[in-house]
Amino acid sequence: MRLLLTTFVICILTCLSVSHAQSVSVQESYEVIKSFPDHLIGKWEIGGQTYIATEKTQFDLDIPPQIGGFAAVRFIDQEGQLLALQIEPHGASVADLTDGPHAIWRDDGALEVIRFQNGQVQRQVIAQKTDENKAEPQRESLGIHLNSSAHSSQKDNWDRPSRLLVISDIEGNFKALFNFLEGNGVIDQDGNWTWGDGHLLFNGDIVDRGDQVTETLLLIRRLQREAAAAGGQVHYVLGNHEAMIMAGEGGRKYPCVNGQFRWDEATQLLLM
Repeated sequence: MRLLLTTFVICILTCLSVSHAQSVSVQESYEVIKSFPDHLIGKWEIGGQTYIATEKTQFDLDIPPQIGGFAAVRFIDQEGQLLALQIEPHGASVADLTDGPHAIWRDDGALEVIRFQNGQVQRQVIAQKTDENKAEPQRESLGIHLNSSAHSSQKDNWDRPSRLLVISDIEGNFKALFNFLEGNGVIDQDGNWTWGDGHLLFNGDIVDRGDQVTETLLLIRRLQREAAAAGGQVHYVLGNHEAMIMAGEGGRKYPCVNGQFRWDEATQLLLM
Protein backbone atom coordinates (compact mmCIF):
# COMPACT_ATOMS: atom_id res chain seq x y z
CA MET A 1 0.00 0.00 0.00
CA ARG A 2 2.86 2.38 0.90
CA LEU A 3 4.51 1.63 -2.45
CA LEU A 4 1.29 2.38 -4.35
CA LEU A 5 0.78 5.65 -2.44
CA THR A 6 4.39 6.72 -3.09
CA THR A 7 4.02 5.93 -6.79
CA PHE A 8 0.75 7.90 -6.92
CA VAL A 9 2.35 10.94 -5.27
CA ILE A 10 5.32 10.83 -7.66
CA CYS A 11 2.97 10.69 -10.65
CA ILE A 12 1.00 13.69 -9.37
CA LEU A 13 4.17 15.73 -8.80
CA THR A 14 5.49 14.77 -12.22
CA CYS A 15 2.27 15.84 -13.92
CA LEU A 16 2.28 19.14 -12.04
CA SER A 17 5.89 19.84 -12.95
CA VAL A 18 5.28 19.02 -16.63
CA SER A 19 2.19 21.20 -16.67
CA HIS A 20 4.13 24.08 -15.10
CA ALA A 21 7.01 23.69 -17.55
CA GLN A 22 4.65 23.75 -20.49
CA SER A 23 2.99 26.96 -19.22
CA VAL A 24 6.27 28.89 -19.07
CA SER A 25 7.30 30.12 -22.50
CA VAL A 26 10.86 31.01 -23.36
CA GLN A 27 11.20 34.52 -24.76
CA GLU A 28 14.05 36.25 -26.55
CA SER A 29 15.33 39.82 -26.60
CA TYR A 30 18.13 41.68 -28.38
CA GLU A 31 18.92 45.01 -26.77
CA VAL A 32 21.70 47.24 -25.43
CA ILE A 33 23.56 46.43 -22.21
CA LYS A 34 23.17 49.25 -19.68
CA SER A 35 24.77 47.53 -16.69
CA PHE A 36 25.89 44.08 -15.57
CA PRO A 37 27.38 42.55 -12.39
CA ASP A 38 31.14 42.12 -12.04
CA HIS A 39 30.91 38.34 -11.65
CA LEU A 40 28.02 37.92 -14.13
CA ILE A 41 25.62 36.47 -11.53
CA GLY A 42 23.01 39.00 -10.50
CA LYS A 43 21.04 41.79 -12.19
CA TRP A 44 21.64 42.68 -15.84
CA GLU A 45 20.08 45.88 -17.17
CA ILE A 46 19.50 45.22 -20.87
CA GLY A 47 17.29 47.57 -22.85
CA GLY A 48 14.55 48.70 -20.51
CA GLN A 49 14.39 45.41 -18.59
CA THR A 50 16.14 43.84 -15.61
CA TYR A 51 17.17 40.20 -16.07
CA ILE A 52 18.29 37.96 -13.21
CA ALA A 53 21.29 35.74 -14.00
CA THR A 54 21.82 32.74 -11.73
CA GLU A 55 24.27 29.86 -11.52
CA LYS A 56 22.07 28.07 -14.06
CA THR A 57 22.30 30.86 -16.64
CA GLN A 58 24.34 29.91 -19.69
CA PHE A 59 26.83 32.57 -20.80
CA ASP A 60 28.29 32.68 -24.29
CA LEU A 61 31.34 34.86 -23.71
CA ASP A 62 33.20 34.65 -27.02
CA ILE A 63 32.91 38.44 -26.80
CA PRO A 64 33.08 39.99 -23.29
CA PRO A 65 30.08 42.09 -22.23
CA GLN A 66 30.45 45.85 -22.41
CA ILE A 67 28.25 48.79 -21.54
CA GLY A 68 26.61 50.08 -24.73
CA GLY A 69 27.10 46.78 -26.55
CA PHE A 70 24.34 44.46 -27.67
CA ALA A 71 23.31 41.25 -25.96
CA ALA A 72 20.93 38.47 -26.94
CA VAL A 73 18.93 37.13 -23.99
CA ARG A 74 16.74 34.04 -23.68
CA PHE A 75 14.57 34.28 -20.60
CA ILE A 76 11.37 33.27 -18.84
CA ASP A 77 8.96 35.42 -16.87
CA GLN A 78 8.59 33.83 -13.46
CA GLU A 79 6.07 35.67 -11.30
CA GLY A 80 7.17 39.04 -12.65
CA GLN A 81 10.90 38.32 -12.53
CA LEU A 82 12.77 37.86 -15.81
CA LEU A 83 15.09 34.90 -15.28
CA ALA A 84 17.89 34.73 -17.85
CA LEU A 85 18.43 31.27 -19.32
CA GLN A 86 21.15 32.40 -21.72
CA ILE A 87 23.03 35.66 -22.25
CA GLU A 88 25.20 36.19 -25.32
CA PRO A 89 27.01 39.56 -25.52
CA HIS A 90 27.83 40.94 -28.97
CA GLY A 91 30.68 43.32 -29.69
CA ALA A 92 28.94 45.97 -31.79
CA SER A 93 27.52 49.03 -30.07
CA VAL A 94 24.46 50.94 -31.23
CA ALA A 95 26.59 53.90 -32.28
CA ASP A 96 28.56 51.62 -34.64
CA LEU A 97 25.57 49.95 -36.23
CA THR A 98 23.09 50.92 -38.92
CA ASP A 99 20.91 47.97 -39.82
CA GLY A 100 17.38 47.04 -40.75
CA PRO A 101 14.55 47.11 -41.12
CA HIS A 102 13.89 43.70 -39.62
CA ALA A 103 10.19 42.79 -39.91
CA ILE A 104 8.89 40.24 -37.39
CA TRP A 105 5.35 38.87 -37.12
CA ARG A 106 4.57 38.66 -33.41
CA ASP A 107 2.36 36.02 -31.82
CA ASP A 108 -0.47 38.51 -31.41
CA GLY A 109 -0.48 39.15 -35.18
CA ALA A 110 1.24 42.54 -35.04
CA LEU A 111 4.08 43.31 -37.42
CA GLU A 112 7.04 44.73 -35.48
CA VAL A 113 9.79 46.54 -37.37
CA ILE A 114 13.19 46.98 -35.74
CA ARG A 115 15.89 49.33 -36.98
CA PHE A 116 19.30 50.27 -35.59
CA GLN A 117 19.93 53.85 -36.64
CA ASN A 118 21.59 57.03 -35.35
CA GLY A 119 22.65 55.44 -32.09
CA GLN A 120 19.14 54.19 -31.28
CA VAL A 121 17.17 50.95 -31.40
CA GLN A 122 13.94 51.93 -33.15
CA ARG A 123 10.84 49.74 -32.80
CA GLN A 124 7.58 50.28 -34.64
CA VAL A 125 4.34 48.31 -34.82
CA ILE A 126 3.15 48.49 -38.42
CA ALA A 127 -0.10 46.52 -38.30
CA GLN A 128 -2.32 44.83 -35.77
CA LYS A 129 -4.24 41.60 -36.27
CA THR A 130 -7.87 42.35 -37.08
CA ASP A 131 -9.20 38.92 -38.10
CA GLU A 132 -8.05 35.34 -38.54
CA ASN A 133 -5.50 36.43 -41.13
CA LYS A 134 -2.53 38.67 -40.46
CA ALA A 135 -3.19 42.26 -41.36
CA GLU A 136 -1.59 43.74 -44.46
CA PRO A 137 1.38 45.92 -43.41
CA GLN A 138 1.77 49.48 -44.58
CA ARG A 139 4.52 48.83 -47.09
CA GLU A 140 5.52 52.44 -47.61
CA SER A 141 6.36 52.80 -43.91
CA LEU A 142 8.90 49.98 -44.17
CA GLY A 143 10.93 51.59 -46.92
CA ILE A 144 11.15 48.19 -48.63
CA HIS A 145 8.75 46.01 -50.60
CA LEU A 146 7.14 43.46 -48.30
CA ASN A 147 5.39 40.73 -50.22
CA SER A 148 2.68 39.08 -48.13
CA SER A 149 1.47 36.71 -50.85
CA ALA A 150 2.09 32.98 -50.74
CA HIS A 151 5.62 31.99 -51.69
CA SER A 152 6.23 29.63 -54.59
CA SER A 153 9.50 27.84 -55.26
CA GLN A 154 11.43 28.74 -58.40
CA LYS A 155 11.87 25.99 -60.95
CA ASP A 156 15.28 24.29 -60.98
CA ASN A 157 15.64 23.59 -64.72
CA TRP A 158 16.27 26.44 -67.16
CA ASP A 159 17.23 26.74 -70.81
CA ARG A 160 20.66 28.23 -71.40
CA PRO A 161 20.27 32.03 -71.23
CA SER A 162 21.85 34.52 -73.61
CA ARG A 163 24.12 35.68 -70.79
CA LEU A 164 25.01 34.06 -67.50
CA LEU A 165 27.12 35.51 -64.68
CA VAL A 166 28.03 33.40 -61.63
CA ILE A 167 29.33 34.68 -58.29
CA SER A 168 29.80 33.06 -54.88
CA ASP A 169 31.36 33.56 -51.43
CA ILE A 170 30.24 37.14 -50.91
CA GLU A 171 29.77 36.41 -47.20
CA GLY A 172 28.15 39.73 -46.37
CA ASN A 173 30.61 41.95 -48.28
CA PHE A 174 28.03 44.30 -49.77
CA LYS A 175 30.52 46.77 -51.25
CA ALA A 176 32.47 44.08 -53.10
CA LEU A 177 29.25 42.61 -54.50
CA PHE A 178 27.94 45.99 -55.62
CA ASN A 179 31.23 46.91 -57.33
CA PHE A 180 31.40 43.51 -59.05
CA LEU A 181 27.87 43.74 -60.42
CA GLU A 182 28.29 47.34 -61.53
CA GLY A 183 31.65 46.59 -63.16
CA ASN A 184 30.11 43.77 -65.19
CA GLY A 185 27.12 45.80 -66.32
CA VAL A 186 24.53 43.92 -64.27
CA ILE A 187 23.45 47.03 -62.34
CA ASP A 188 23.92 50.78 -62.70
CA GLN A 189 25.44 53.12 -60.14
CA ASP A 190 22.13 53.25 -58.27
CA GLY A 191 21.86 49.47 -58.03
CA ASN A 192 19.15 49.04 -60.67
CA TRP A 193 19.06 45.94 -62.90
CA THR A 194 20.51 46.75 -66.33
CA TRP A 195 21.26 43.26 -67.68
CA GLY A 196 18.04 42.69 -69.58
CA ASP A 197 17.25 39.02 -70.14
CA GLY A 198 20.56 37.84 -68.67
CA HIS A 199 20.72 35.44 -65.74
CA LEU A 200 22.65 36.06 -62.51
CA LEU A 201 23.52 33.07 -60.33
CA PHE A 202 24.57 33.35 -56.67
CA ASN A 203 26.34 30.06 -56.07
CA GLY A 204 26.26 29.90 -52.27
CA ASP A 205 27.93 31.46 -49.23
CA ILE A 206 26.35 34.88 -49.63
CA VAL A 207 25.73 35.22 -45.88
CA ASP A 208 27.75 34.98 -42.65
CA ARG A 209 31.10 36.55 -41.69
CA GLY A 210 30.59 40.02 -43.17
CA ASP A 211 28.89 42.98 -41.49
CA GLN A 212 26.37 43.76 -44.26
CA VAL A 213 24.45 40.53 -44.75
CA THR A 214 21.08 42.30 -44.45
CA GLU A 215 21.95 44.87 -47.12
CA THR A 216 23.28 42.12 -49.39
CA LEU A 217 20.11 40.04 -49.12
CA LEU A 218 17.84 43.04 -49.65
CA LEU A 219 19.77 43.92 -52.82
CA ILE A 220 19.49 40.37 -54.14
CA ARG A 221 15.77 40.28 -53.40
CA ARG A 222 15.22 43.54 -55.25
CA LEU A 223 17.27 42.36 -58.24
CA GLN A 224 15.15 39.20 -58.40
CA ARG A 225 12.04 41.30 -58.96
CA GLU A 226 13.67 43.73 -61.38
CA ALA A 227 15.31 40.95 -63.42
CA ALA A 228 12.04 39.03 -63.76
CA ALA A 229 10.28 42.19 -64.96
CA ALA A 230 12.97 42.65 -67.66
CA GLY A 231 12.86 39.01 -68.83
CA GLY A 232 15.95 37.95 -66.87
CA GLN A 233 16.41 35.86 -63.74
CA VAL A 234 18.36 35.87 -60.48
CA HIS A 235 19.06 32.44 -58.98
CA TYR A 236 20.24 31.70 -55.45
CA VAL A 237 21.87 28.34 -54.70
CA LEU A 238 22.42 27.67 -50.99
CA GLY A 239 25.98 27.02 -49.84
CA ASN A 240 27.42 25.56 -46.67
CA HIS A 241 27.18 28.86 -44.77
CA GLU A 242 23.46 29.12 -45.54
CA ALA A 243 22.98 25.46 -44.61
CA MET A 244 24.72 25.83 -41.26
CA ILE A 245 22.82 28.98 -40.33
CA MET A 246 19.53 27.29 -41.25
CA ALA A 247 20.55 24.40 -38.98
CA GLY A 248 20.58 26.82 -36.06
CA GLU A 249 24.25 27.76 -36.09
CA GLY A 250 25.65 31.02 -37.39
CA GLY A 251 27.54 34.10 -36.44
CA ARG A 252 30.78 32.87 -37.96
CA LYS A 253 30.60 29.54 -36.14
CA TYR A 254 30.51 26.10 -37.70
CA PRO A 255 27.75 23.73 -36.55
CA CYS A 256 29.87 21.23 -34.71
CA VAL A 257 28.56 18.99 -31.92
CA ASN A 258 30.92 16.57 -30.19
CA GLY A 259 33.37 16.97 -33.05
CA GLN A 260 30.82 16.03 -35.72
CA PHE A 261 29.52 18.52 -38.26
CA ARG A 262 25.72 18.66 -38.38
CA TRP A 263 25.42 18.14 -42.13
CA ASP A 264 22.49 15.74 -41.62
CA GLU A 265 20.41 18.39 -39.88
CA ALA A 266 21.37 21.06 -42.40
CA THR A 267 20.53 18.78 -45.32
CA GLN A 268 17.11 17.96 -43.88
CA LEU A 269 16.29 21.65 -43.64
CA LEU A 270 17.45 22.26 -47.20
CA LEU A 271 15.17 19.51 -48.50
CA MET A 272 12.06 20.72 -46.66
